[in-house]
Amino acid sequence: MFEVGFSELVLVGIVALLVVGPERLPKLAYELGLWIGRLQRYVRDAKFQIENELHNYEIKNSLQQPQRMLEEIKSEIDQAAPRDPWQSPHFTGEPPPVNPPQAENDAAKQESSADDGQTKPRN
Repeated sequence: MFEVGFSELVLVGIVALLVVGPERLPKLAYELGLWIGRLQRYVRDAKFQIENELHNYEIKNSLQQPQRMLEEIKSEIDQAAPRDPWQSPHFTGEPPPVNPPQAENDAAKQESSADDGQTKPRN
């Protein structure tokens, strides 16, 4: 971020020594260290809170995505088929036709069972 070399730090130290004086320089350095530490903690806490909020936002979005998909599927189903079978355009009011082969199979099954509970062999 800042390119500060050793020579620049020495120059700042000499200027601080001249301006502040040798008696107050150690106390000033100590207080400066405390402020830098507080600033670092503040930046670290802010970074942690931002990362935590981003993580919570990602979790929230990952949970909402399946809900949105379910709502889309429900709306497609609602649009594709009416809810009331009596309102269906294919409803005629008559029972569905019985398939003749199915009826013959049912009759054959009934004939194959004997009255005494034993079954006859099929041909």
